[in-house]
Amino acid sequence: MKFDPFRIGAWVLSSLCLATSMGFIASRHSAFSDAAKRDATADLELQRAREEQDAVRKQPPEKRFAAAPRKPDEETKFITDLRQRAHAVGVTIVRWNSHTTTYEMPKEGGPPADSAPGRKLLVGYKRVDCDLALEGPYRSLRTFIAGLWEADRLYTMKHVDWNRTEKGSELSMTVSRYIAPAPPKTETKTTGISEGAAKP
Repeated sequence: MKFDPFRIGAWVLSSLCLATSMGFIASRHSAFSDAAKRDATADLELQRAREEQDAVRKQPPEKRFAAAPRKPDEETKFITDLRQRAHAVGVTIVRWNSHTTTYEMPKEGGPPADSAPGRKLLVGYKRVDCDLALEGPYRSLRTFIAGLWEADRLYTMKHVDWNRTEKGSELSMTVSRYIAPAPPKTETKTTGISEGAAKP
C-alpha cells in the first residue's frame, strides 16, 4: 500500500476539526445547562417569595402590622425588655420615661387625621413610647441599637442624639413598639326557644 501524505494530512485535519467541533458543542451544552439551572433556581426563589408574601397577607392584623396582642402588662414588659437589653451589652439606663398613644379616628370638628398612607388601618392600635438616656462605651451603645433593629418585634426610634460624658458616650432617643387592638367580643345569639320546648 502506497503511503499518501496528502490523504493522511486530510484525515488529521478532519479529526482536528471534528474534535474542535465536539469541544465547542460540549462547552455550549455545558453553558446551556448552567443557564437552565440558574433559571430553575430563580423560578424556585420567586415561587418561594410569592408563597411567603401570600402567607403574610393571610396573617391576622397583629402579625401584618408587627404589633403584639394587647395585654395589661405590655408597657411594663417593654421597659423590662429594654433594661435587659441594656444590661446584656453593658450600658446603663440613666433616665427613662414611658407613655402610650392610641391611634384614633378624628373627632367631628377636630383637626384632620394624619394623611399618611395606611394610617387609618392603625386605628385602635396602641404605641408605647419610652424616652431613654443610656450611658456607656460607644461600641456597646451601637450594639444596643443593632439589637433593636434585628429583633423580630417591630421597634421604631426617633429623636436620636449622641453626647459625650466623663464616663464615655450618652445616647438619648425615643423607642416605640406597638400593640394590637383588643379582639372584638363575641356575642352569643339566643333563639328564644328553650331546650325541650315543643316546636310549633
